[in-house]
Amino acid sequence: MDVQSFSEFVRLLHSTTPETGVTSIRAAFDGESEWLRRCRAAAESIPGVRTDGPPEIIVTDSINGEGWHFTLNGRRLSRDLREFFWHANRGPHPIDLSLNSEEGVEGTLRIGPDPSFYWREQHARAMEAAPALLTVAILRRLGRIARPADPPSKILPPNRKPDAAARNWFRLKKLIRSLYLCIPGTNPTGRWNIALHPRAAGAIPRSGWKWTSGFPGHQAADPFLVSYENRLWLFYEDMLPKTGHGRLAVMPALEQGAEASVILEKPYHLSYPCVFEHGGDWWMVPESAGNKTVDLYRARRFPYEWEDAKTLIQGPQLKDTTPFLHEGRWYFFTTALLPGRALVSLLFTAEALDAPWRLHPASPLTGDASWARSAGPISQWKGRLVRPVQDCLVKYGYSIKLREILELSPTDLEERPMEEILPSWQPGIRATHTFCPAGGALALDARR
Repeated sequence: MDVQSFSEFVRLLHSTTPETGVTSIRAAFDGESEWLRRCRAAAESIPGVRTDGPPEIIVTDSINGEGWHFTLNGRRLSRDLREFFWHANRGPHPIDLSLNSEEGVEGTLRIGPDPSFYWREQHARAMEAAPALLTVAILRRLGRIARPADPPSKILPPNRKPDAAARNWFRLKKLIRSLYLCIPGTNPTGRWNIALHPRAAGAIPRSGWKWTSGFPGHQAADPFLVSYENRLWLFYEDMLPKTGHGRLAVMPALEQGAEASVILEKPYHLSYPCVFEHGGDWWMVPESAGNKTVDLYRARRFPYEWEDAKTLIQGPQLKDTTPFLHEGRWYFFTTALLPGRALVSLLFTAEALDAPWRLHPASPLTGDASWARSAGPISQWKGRLVRPVQDCLVKYGYSIKLREILELSPTDLEERPMEEILPSWQPGIRATHTFCPAGGALALDARR
């Protein structure tokens, strides 16, 4: 995320929250590390943050300094970032980045591993998320957003400076990994396809699935099933060969000889075609994070022709926005993509589908990549209202977790974990990240 996008993220959080009695907060920064300088610049961009006068909070990069400080996987960060070495020596793995104060944990981000980076670089990039974490914490202190819902990480004693033997062992393992990845077939990505089942009420069948990639030779993901005039339609993301460019397509579901048709294509990537009916019209909110917008489309001729109705949000990169109408009010579950590949799950609410969004008091829901990103529409499953989310902590789109919604109102959200759909419901699956039941049928996607 570039500087402009980060500023838009700050603006979005600040502009969509109600005014509170706290109007300003004084902050000071103790240290000269590059990551602390980025934190200072981020804090100064928040309306209400002042750097004059006696500070109310002090953010430090000193290993022994008093004030707010960051920990990486439980160990306090110093100016020289020696902790990177010890964590990087483990190889690619999830990262817990926490911001701590004298009063406890101010916020935590759990970031999934990135195999495309060398181990040390993975952690250095994760520190790019530090300004975002500080921003969220300051907005909490200003009373603009909720306290963190995730449990705090255990804080461990600081590491010693690595000796020559440890540094040489790290270099040797890095060389071995580099040589291994040069061997053909050692780093396969797999292909996404969609599986459909005609009868899956309350269970994941072991057999009877119909697989499709839509267009021959393409990849297909993000299935959304809807019923219209006694026919079941499958909306999905169509990925072009070689480039992987995403566009949106539709096809009759579970019909012999059905052919796919492209319904929306842009110069930027499109995915996650969240399609729903409201007020006698059909609507769609696809993911268009590549354009830094959340756009609302209306069907001009369902299901093949769609027109742009309104841009709901513009600025930050928001992933997998999922609208949901509940008791006469709209709710929008979405995920902000932050620097360092960090994900923050947000909930907004609005009086109408195209009305201005307001940040829900429960936001941000989580900064934990194991459930921060939506995985399909909110629907009934086993007689319960469930919200599917992705587990991206193991790797991108690894599994699907179903969370039961117990209460949803303009002031409250209460959920609990219900069940997890692991990538083992069919042989040879490496990941599965979208869940959509409709009319007794079920659509899942999988990387094979």
